[in-house]
Amino acid sequence: RIGSAAKEEKSKETIREDVKNMPHKQLKQEAAAFIAKRGKIKLPQTVRQQHIEEKRQQIVKVLQKYAVHPDTHEPLSKQKIEEMVTAIASRGKLHPFRPAEKQLKAIQDTMKEKLPYVLETALVHIQLPDKYSGDIFNEVQTHGNVVQKTWHEEGRLEAKIQIPSGTIPQVKDVVMNRTRGKGTWEIIERTPYTPP
Repeated sequence: RIGSAAKEEKSKETIREDVKNMPHKQLKQEAAAFIAKRGKIKLPQTVRQQHIEEKRQQIVKVLQKYAVHPDTHEPLSKQKIEEMVTAIASRGKLHPFRPAEKQLKAIQDTMKEKLPYVLETALVHIQLPDKYSGDIFNEVQTHGNVVQKTWHEEGRLEAKIQIPSGTIPQVKDVVMNRTRGKGTWEIIERTPYTPP
């Protein structure tokens, strides 16, 4: 009996190590299969914390891209977003396996009490002179979706791009500074962003 108890404890320890080292996607699949068979699963605390930290980082990234102040439409401070999401995570409000976008709604009310924000995208109209159009446009389009683009005969580019509102300063900086003030930039409309 003592030998079998020691073997059982060793196998539990081996399983714990396997779970700690398992990739996130595989762990989700294994957990789903286990839950389907037995009804529930208890993860080691370190694994649970690791997955919650991943979700926290994903939520911070989404908020940094899309969150702006409702009155000024200025992007929120990255530090404030980080602090708020960390505080919410420390209170156990984040789920280790639910997608980050789906958890945004749940934490939105908590955050809005202390840090008002809206999630939005902006439709931006840009014009780039021929000298800069190719390189700069390639960089700008990595920030969003090109809705319309027109190449004019003289090489000038005119485009409309839908971008996350939190990235407006970076995109504006690329358009204005890299063209040495010869590019133009205009926000046409702002649209609320709803996570998928």
